[in-house]
Amino acid sequence: MPSVDPNYDAVIIGGGFYGSAIAVYLTKQRGLKRIMLVERACLA
Repeated sequence: MPSVDPNYDAVIIGGGFYGSAIAVYLTKQRGLKRIMLVERACLA
């Protein structure tokens, strides 16, 4: 498991269609640069 950097602008849990769409929205519309997208398989 990769190390976790606590300095993120947003954390999204769920990397399916909606999670990915939210990440794109936050990047393009809100200007956030550091977004962590966590997939369920990585939590186990």
